[in-house]
Amino acid sequence: MTAQNDYVGRAGPRDVEEIAALSVTELPTMTALHDVDGWRTHDRFGRGTKVRGNCTAVLRDGSSAGPLVGFIWADSAMMFDYDLDVPWWCINAVAVSPAYRCAGRGARLVSLVQQAAEKVGVELLYGQSVPGAIAFWESLGWNVADAGEELRMPHAVQRTNGELVRMRFQPGPDDRFFLQHTTHTNHPPGLVRNSHFIQ
Repeated sequence: MTAQNDYVGRAGPRDVEEIAALSVTELPTMTALHDVDGWRTHDRFGRGTKVRGNCTAVLRDGSSAGPLVGFIWADSAMMFDYDLDVPWWCINAVAVSPAYRCAGRGARLVSLVQQAAEKVGVELLYGQSVPGAIAFWESLGWNVADAGEELRMPHAVQRTNGELVRMRFQPGPDDRFFLQHTTHTNHPPGLVRNSHFIQ
């Protein structure tokens, strides 16, 4: 079970049942990810090749035929959920089986998404962390918001219909936002509350 023998690659339809099963045990509150049919019918298997898309990767023990022991799913949620034309990806879910943790596997999955984001011009990666995962994001050097701190857009942004809006987002109960700027942004990577995205 050494990390150097792991297979990390893009997820696809063949991974659906194992991703859903891992979600049930490791992401129990994210019930939409427990639904096998939901994985098959929603466009969650992007290759991370465009800003307005998604990137889902799997981690398998030993080889591409080994058991699935982790996955990550990121997408342009601001576009999908709010019709906002911003170059951001939301890391919606990261899960690694308990027996395979603490060996850099979660970091490897996050790194894969970061590399894909850099290639296509994403400016910001963000998400919400449950309390038990805050130390993970901090260990990666990501900016983590204070408890209750909201995510705000620094200026008005355009919806695809041309409407200009300035939005604010509250974290879920007990959750905290995390974020990381890419090299495609002019904003400094300082503390979350000083990053110009969370104020």
